[in-house]
Amino acid sequence: MAGSMEGGSFWVYPDQVSKTPNAGEFVPRGAFIVRGKRNWEYHLPVELAIGEITHEGNRKVMCGPTEVIQKSSEKYCVIRPTKEKNGRITGDIAKLFEVPEEEISRIVPPGSFEITGQVWPKDDEEAETQDTAED
Repeated sequence: MAGSMEGGSFWVYPDQVSKTPNAGEFVPRGAFIVRGKRNWEYHLPVELAIGEITHEGNRKVMCGPTEVIQKSSEKYCVIRPTKEKNGRITGDIAKLFEVPEEEISRIVPPGSFEITGQVWPKDDEEAETQDTAED
């Protein structure tokens, strides 16, 4: 059984956000006050992608919004939350990217998730075999 597949969020303009309370109000430490109209967005997909990028000449594995990872990586997988307990998914992803499991554990959100898709470039040998098979 899958977890929440969509969510909702709101956005406001910067001048609507303040850390200063009105007279008689209390704002806890680290909290903000939002004044005015909230602009709600509903039915937002709850999914992330984990992809391999090159940053300053170094290979890195990164987790972020699917659209961003698709643009910057040829090799990625898409994850979404689930209610099922599946503790080995980070290990499976680590094997896919050939990195230590701790590196994946640091970049994924807490909780359970499942892999819903993978995009992997074809190896040169596979591409050549397919090209000759098509001829």
